[in-house]
Amino acid sequence: MKRTILHENGDKYPVSVVEEFFAELGKSRYFKYLMSLGLGDLEIAQSLKDATAFPFFRQGLIDVQDTQGTGGNLSWQDWWGGVLNFANTYKLHYGNDRVGLFESLGARIVYLNENPDSQNLSREDLAGLGLLAFNDFIDYDLTNHEVIFSLVEAP
Repeated sequence: MKRTILHENGDKYPVSVVEEFFAELGKSRYFKYLMSLGLGDLEIAQSLKDATAFPFFRQGLIDVQDTQGTGGNLSWQDWWGGVLNFANTYKLHYGNDRVGLFESLGARIVYLNENPDSQNLSREDLAGLGLLAFNDFIDYDLTNHEVIFSLVEAP
């Protein structure tokens, strides 16, 4: 999925939402590592810790790293069944395994959807379903996960 980003000088640039999201995730993880080495004591580090060129990713970046959950709800890592764990996102980012990741996400959606008709999707359909759910997950401000939950709760 591509999205057009408008530069401050008026130029438009197409970007791959998925690639940019995982690049931002890698940057966030590396920044946390640097902070664990003592960088967090610097005032500039505190101001940059949540900085991203793509503000609409901010909640998705928090959610994809969620291992605790809140208010008695499953963590997002538990909800996704580990599909978005570091090993799988590493394969996507460094091994260019987009189809494998999205197929796994689609399979997780199908697993959570109790409709028997959804259990026999092709690999391509699973990957498409995973891509759709993932884009809703990372662009939280757009729909508040209405797409994901409708895929799980509706036939």
